[in-house]
Amino acid sequence: MPDQPKCVIVTGMPGAGKSTLSKELAKLLHMPLISRDEIKEGYVNTFGIRHDELPADSNSIATQTFFDTVLFLLSRKVSLVVSTLEGYAPNLDAIRGFVAASNA
Repeated sequence: MPDQPKCVIVTGMPGAGKSTLSKELAKLLHMPLISRDEIKEGYVNTFGIRHDELPADSNSIATQTFFDTVLFLLSRKVSLVVSTLEGYAPNLDAIRGFVAASNA
Protein backbone atom coordinates (compact mmCIF):
# COMPACT_ATOMS: atom_id res chain seq x y z
CA MET A 1 0.00 0.00 0.00
CA PRO A 2 1.63 3.25 -1.08
CA ASP A 3 0.01 5.39 1.61
CA GLN A 4 1.60 3.53 4.53
CA PRO A 5 4.61 4.87 6.42
CA LYS A 6 8.10 3.54 5.91
CA CYS A 7 10.63 3.27 8.72
CA VAL A 8 14.37 2.82 8.29
CA ILE A 9 15.93 1.70 11.58
CA VAL A 10 19.65 2.32 12.16
CA THR A 11 21.12 0.64 15.25
CA GLY A 12 24.62 -0.09 16.47
CA MET A 13 27.15 0.21 19.21
CA PRO A 14 28.38 3.62 20.42
CA GLY A 15 30.76 5.15 17.90
CA ALA A 16 29.70 2.83 15.06
CA GLY A 17 28.57 5.69 12.82
CA LYS A 18 24.80 5.51 13.38
CA SER A 19 24.37 9.27 13.42
CA THR A 20 26.41 9.81 10.26
CA LEU A 21 24.62 7.04 8.36
CA SER A 22 21.13 7.96 9.54
CA LYS A 23 21.61 11.66 8.66
CA GLU A 24 22.69 10.74 5.15
CA LEU A 25 19.82 8.27 4.74
CA ALA A 26 17.28 10.83 5.94
CA LYS A 27 18.64 13.36 3.47
CA LEU A 28 18.70 10.92 0.54
CA LEU A 29 15.24 9.49 1.30
CA HIS A 30 13.67 12.88 2.14
CA MET A 31 12.50 11.59 5.53
CA PRO A 32 12.83 13.17 8.95
CA LEU A 33 15.40 11.68 11.30
CA ILE A 34 14.36 10.83 14.84
CA SER A 35 17.45 10.16 16.93
CA ARG A 36 17.43 8.81 20.46
CA ASP A 37 20.66 10.74 21.11
CA GLU A 38 19.02 14.01 20.06
CA ILE A 39 15.98 13.33 22.26
CA LYS A 40 18.34 12.67 25.18
CA GLU A 41 20.27 15.90 24.47
CA GLY A 42 17.02 17.87 24.49
CA TYR A 43 16.11 16.27 27.81
CA VAL A 44 19.54 17.10 29.28
CA ASN A 45 19.26 20.67 28.00
CA THR A 46 15.98 21.11 29.90
CA PHE A 47 17.82 20.63 33.18
CA GLY A 48 20.88 22.69 32.24
CA ILE A 49 23.23 20.27 34.00
CA ARG A 50 25.82 17.66 33.02
CA HIS A 51 24.80 14.12 32.09
CA ASP A 52 26.29 12.69 35.29
CA GLU A 53 24.17 15.06 37.40
CA LEU A 54 20.83 13.96 35.92
CA PRO A 55 18.27 12.00 37.93
CA ALA A 56 18.74 8.22 37.81
CA ASP A 57 15.68 7.63 35.62
CA SER A 58 16.70 10.15 32.93
CA ASN A 59 17.97 7.53 30.49
CA SER A 60 14.76 5.50 30.61
CA ILE A 61 12.62 8.66 30.30
CA ALA A 62 14.54 9.83 27.23
CA THR A 63 14.38 6.36 25.68
CA GLN A 64 10.64 6.00 26.26
CA THR A 65 10.07 9.50 24.87
CA PHE A 66 12.02 8.54 21.75
CA PHE A 67 9.95 5.39 21.14
CA ASP A 68 6.67 7.18 21.94
CA THR A 69 7.59 9.88 19.40
CA VAL A 70 8.47 7.35 16.70
CA LEU A 71 5.23 5.39 17.16
CA PHE A 72 3.17 8.60 17.23
CA LEU A 73 4.66 9.83 13.95
CA LEU A 74 4.24 6.44 12.28
CA SER A 75 0.62 6.34 13.43
CA ARG A 76 0.15 9.67 11.61
CA LYS A 77 1.62 8.14 8.43
CA VAL A 78 4.94 9.98 8.65
CA SER A 79 7.78 7.92 7.15
CA LEU A 80 10.96 8.10 9.23
CA VAL A 81 14.59 7.24 9.66
CA VAL A 82 15.26 6.33 13.29
CA SER A 83 18.61 5.99 15.02
CA THR A 84 19.21 4.32 18.37
CA LEU A 85 21.67 2.17 20.28
CA GLU A 86 21.61 -1.60 20.05
CA GLY A 87 19.91 -3.20 23.02
CA TYR A 88 16.37 -1.85 22.64
CA ALA A 89 15.06 -4.95 20.85
CA PRO A 90 11.58 -5.06 22.49
CA ASN A 91 10.97 -1.43 21.55
CA LEU A 92 12.34 -1.92 18.05
CA ASP A 93 10.13 -4.99 17.65
CA ALA A 94 7.11 -2.81 18.50
CA ILE A 95 8.10 -0.39 15.73
CA ARG A 96 8.65 -3.22 13.24
CA GLY A 97 5.29 -4.73 14.20
CA PHE A 98 3.50 -1.41 13.77
CA VAL A 99 4.98 -0.85 10.31
CA ALA A 100 4.26 -4.45 9.25
CA ALA A 101 0.63 -4.17 10.39
CA SER A 102 0.27 -0.83 8.59
CA ASN A 103 1.57 -2.34 5.37
CA ALA A 104 -0.49 -5.56 5.57
